[in-house]
Parts: sequence; C-alpha cells; structure tokens
Amino acid sequence: MTQELKYDLALPGTELAALLRALADTLEGGPTPEPYQAMLPEGLSRVRLDIKPQPGDRGCRVKLKIEARTEGQDEDHNDEDAAAPRLDAAGRPKYKSLKKKMKADFKTIHAALALGALPDPAVVDAFLADAETMCTYPDKGDSHYPEFLEAVAALRAAWQERDPAALRAAADELAQCKRRCHDIYK
Repeated sequence: MTQELKYDLALPGTELAALLRALADTLEGGPTPEPYQAMLPEGLSRVRLDIKPQPGDRGCRVKLKIEARTEGQDEDHNDEDAAAPRLDAAGRPKYKSLKKKMKADFKTIHAALALGALPDPAVVDAFLADAETMCTYPDKGDSHYPEFLEAVAALRAAWQERDPAALRAAADELAQCKRRCHDIYK
C-alpha cells in the first residue's frame, strides 16, 4: 500500500536548505528532524521535487510529491477506499473514509505551516468542505460540532486572508478541539 503526499510551498532560502537537509537525513535512513516528521513519513519510495526560484529575494516555489510505503492494512485503509469513495445511504462519504482523508489533509496543512509556508489551496479547500460534511453525521460527537465548526470558521477566515500567523493559530485551535472530542469518543 502506498501513501501519497503533495506539497506546494513558498519558502525562503534558509527554509529550503533545512527541508533539503531533512529530506537527505530521511533518505539516508536517519531520524527525520522536527518539524519535518509529519511531512516526510517513513518508508519513502518516491520523491519528486520541483524548485523554482522567485524573482528578487523572495525565496523559492517548491513542489514536493512524496510516495511512502505503508505497513499492513486495516479496515479503514485498503485499496477499495483508494479506488473510489464509498458512500453511505445519504450519499456522503463513509465516515471512516472521510475522517482518514481529513487526517491526511490536516497533516499536510500543518506541515506546510510548520515550515512557515502557506499550504496547497486545493488541500485547504477540501479540508474545509470535508470538515463541514463531517458535522452532518449523527452520533459522532454532535455535542462538539458547534465548537469544531467555530474553529473551522476561524481557519477559513485566516485562509481567506492568507495570514500565516492566524492560520497557524486557527490550525492549532482546531487540533485542540479535535483532541478534546477524541478524548471522549475514541
């Protein structure tokens, strides 16, 4: 089974150098330094890197595509899920599949923000839409939905402003909200 991660980052030269060092450490089998652990999973099987210098001293535009082998399978992660989304009776994605996708997207968002870069717009937009869909499932933490949706609205507002500091704060609050809910329901 393969996990695929995509990043589209705008990085200053010093951050690019740190990312390349972390990638080299990971490829050599050493420990992946913080904050790159979420971005560079174990079992890398393919890495595609595209670096385009920006005019002036604005750093570089970096597109990174990573494929990593995952060990084993569980009921939530199989080839059928990857081939086509499974839908419930209401036409929504199956709850576990949706949560798995949201987890991967949020990890991608957090990794970009940890590097001081804006995350890929497609990933953020998909996460925001999925977050609202998730709150339509009954008996999956309904009492936490209002708090969660408030945190999602803060993330959306920060995203619309493209404010990295506000995005990091909103993402951190969303992570705390998720943790509080999962402490009770998981």
